[in-house]
Amino acid sequence: MTDADRDQTSVARRSVRLIVAVWAIWATSLLAFQEIVVARLEPERPDFVLEWTDQETGVRRYGGRPYLAEPLFNAHIAFDSEYYLSIAVVGYDDSEVPQYIPPRGPMVPLNYAFLPAYPFAMRIVAAPAAALGMEPVSAAAFAGVAVSLVAALGAMFALHRLARPHLGEDGGVRAAIYLLIFPTGFFLAQVYSEAFFLAAAFGALAFLADRRPVLAGLLAIVAVLTRPVGLALVFAIAIALALAVLRWRRGEARAPSSVEWVSWAFALIGPVVAYAVWATSAMGQAFEVVQREYFGRGLLNLEAAWDGWTRALSGFAEALPETQVYYALEVVAVVGAAIACVWAFRRWPAASVFGLATLAITLVSGEPQGMVRYVLAVPPIFLGLSRLGASPAFDRGWTIASVMLMAFLAAIYSVDFWVA
Repeated sequence: MTDADRDQTSVARRSVRLIVAVWAIWATSLLAFQEIVVARLEPERPDFVLEWTDQETGVRRYGGRPYLAEPLFNAHIAFDSEYYLSIAVVGYDDSEVPQYIPPRGPMVPLNYAFLPAYPFAMRIVAAPAAALGMEPVSAAAFAGVAVSLVAALGAMFALHRLARPHLGEDGGVRAAIYLLIFPTGFFLAQVYSEAFFLAAAFGALAFLADRRPVLAGLLAIVAVLTRPVGLALVFAIAIALALAVLRWRRGEARAPSSVEWVSWAFALIGPVVAYAVWATSAMGQAFEVVQREYFGRGLLNLEAAWDGWTRALSGFAEALPETQVYYALEVVAVVGAAIACVWAFRRWPAASVFGLATLAITLVSGEPQGMVRYVLAVPPIFLGLSRLGASPAFDRGWTIASVMLMAFLAAIYSVDFWVA
């Protein structure tokens, strides 16, 4: 090993140690902060930010909703958390969660609106705790937070790997840290699938950058089984393959071997096959029914998306102040994500295509809500922020502004108000 190689290895190790240290401080601080919030703050309920939120933020939280009332890590349990806990503890068929009552046929638990990868990971992690005597739901709550926190660290490492070739070691570290302190970055420490999905999706993109299609394909399968929007990774894999072929045709790289062609074929086809198997199963069919009939969401639900965005924006001036703030954040998130993807396309084409596809799918899937959370899956946001963060003034200023907004959103989430 040359001196230059040793220096590079030493710098990389320092970056890893820094990322781990910041992650540990962030996790500890956020866990403590949310507990302090619920101990000190009791807002006037319910939350009227959207038409339906008053039904989900009142006393009903503790009436007939046992998973939401779980005391362990309760500040990290709200809204969708109950379904992940239910699946992890009981499975999909659980009468203790809200049900969709179809015109004909049996009731369908809303658990079916959520894919299995994250709650099944929770079940695996919860098993030892339950075996040691912890109550099953408490063990699942512990597992949900633990899986999210570890996955958040994995997503940080993947972003660092993506950013480093073009932004250097410092830029890679900034991108990873900006993910944690993004206004909705606190979701990476909740009983939510955000961190698990980002770890799989960003990991797949990082392996694509390293031209390791088998590992990228395996993580893409995990992403697809965490959220359907993980299929957007197929576009990223196709772009990466096209660029690899182009380099070969230009004589900039050797021709792929037969094994490499098979690896790329697996990366492209594997996620599609995994999704097709799940979608055609009884679980996938129930997912489609619940999403379409109860939540009003579906792939290319253009009419609902258009009506929802039109209603939200046209009525913005007359809306409640809290609703104005909510939709202002949604619009800023969408516009900022789109700009970041366009900017990043030249340097990170696969990540940019994935970000744009993810953004487009979520925009047209139904009512406009949750965009400020969904844009966490758009890596060019953090790559772009890292590029701007090369300026010390921007780095300090963005850190202050983002942490302040994250603290506010984490606080209202902790007391069961709607964020995204």
